[in-house]
Amino acid sequence: EDRLQDGVEESIKIIREANIKLWVLTGDKIQTAVEVGRNCNLIKRTDHLKYLTQDDCDDALRQFLKMRGNEESDKLINSVLIISGSNLEYILTNEMKRFIKFCSLFGAVLCCRTTPKLKGEIVAAVRHILNLRSLSIGDGANDVTMIQEANIGAA
Repeated sequence: EDRLQDGVEESIKIIREANIKLWVLTGDKIQTAVEVGRNCNLIKRTDHLKYLTQDDCDDALRQFLKMRGNEESDKLINSVLIISGSNLEYILTNEMKRFIKFCSLFGAVLCCRTTPKLKGEIVAAVRHILNLRSLSIGDGANDVTMIQEANIGAA
């Protein structure tokens, strides 16, 4: 049974209130990931949800570029970006630097249907493009590459 450990909800709430950015990289389906995000305080009641989950990756890239041009950065801190793994992989291939910088404006990023390899690539991109320290926490073998790419990793 998948369930949150004791104290997760309170910890995430404190982290979000401190304006520390959280990225959740999960293999879960979008609907499941959003529900878990709500249950653990990653997604606050007042957050605006921005989706990049189209079936067509070219459409997702176009939507990202349009979203990027139309959003005011100070409003995104109260938003959560939700993106599917296939769209994420495609956008990273075509617009990695701009996309990672754009994601850094959000209060949180929820990446769904991500593969172990993609999890590691995302952590590496965040570390190197944004020049930040990262912490990765995982609960299984599918999180090993992500943990290895982080400055600090825990299982």
